Amino acid sequence: MTEYISTNHNLEDVTLLLSKFIDESVFEGEILLENVKEMLKNDRFLTIVAYDDKPIGLFMAHTYDHPIFKNSCSDDIVLYVDGSHRGGLTAIRFIKKYITWEIGRAHV
Repeated sequence: MTEYISTNHNLEDVTLLLSKFIDESVFEGEILLENVKEMLKNDRFLTIVAYDDKPIGLFMAHTYDHPIFKNSCSDDIVLYVDGSHRGGLTAIRFIKKYITWEIGRAHV
């Protein structure tokens, strides 16, 4: 089993994982999907997919200019790991890649 993380993803993989996330969550699926559709149009949006022969995890985040502070801020939107792969390092790898991405985009 070799797991890898990719920011070059297939939209079908993202849709599959997002659907699994919605099925397991308490979030209103339609509202989440509408927000994600809008964010995907923005270049300040990050989507990462983890693979292990098939898509097993999804992380989505966006960055924005803060109205008070000079620096940009970011929020994670979705962090999902398939139940068969939970308890490993996938979520930690997502967060590390997210931090690296945000630092690289920082308006200092």
